[in-house]
Amino acid sequence: MVPVDDSLTALVDQLTTRCPQLHLLKMLSASSDEDFDTALEDLLEAAVIHLENNAPHLTNCDEETITAFLIAYLNMPGFLRALQEAYTKGHVDITIEAEPALPMRRRLAEAKIYGGPSYHVKGMNQLVNRYSTGRYSTGFMIEYFIKPNIKFFYRKNQRASKQNQAMLAKW
Repeated sequence: MVPVDDSLTALVDQLTTRCPQLHLLKMLSASSDEDFDTALEDLLEAAVIHLENNAPHLTNCDEETITAFLIAYLNMPGFLRALQEAYTKGHVDITIEAEPALPMRRRLAEAKIYGGPSYHVKGMNQLVNRYSTGRYSTGFMIEYFIKPNIKFFYRKNQRASKQNQAMLAKW
């Protein structure tokens, strides 16, 4: 007979495949920054899918408006606080905080409407050198692609990012 994992962790793992918001449970119960970041990345992916599903309503929006939609999706009062333009050595686009988590976990994100590799690097530089306090191990760069052919732009950004590994390594 094969042993069955009937732990709460196993149940949460099963449920998160059916309901992306349950990644919140993984975030709140994370025992390491790496576990927290993995769960947050999964939640961000679900939020991006939500934005993609609503793309026809967002094509004429500016960066701040699209970010407001993203913040609304992520914000879960009492559990996960997502803030727009909160102050951390400047007005960072997105601040995500797990409210009841101990230790307190906070992540910063810079959001941009894609404007080419140099604009991507500018956003990374803002995140790493302007807003980062060094207290948090991870930050996120979120780019909104308004134009079609995202694969081409993604590959272009990958090449630009490889050229800027030194900047990322120091963070």
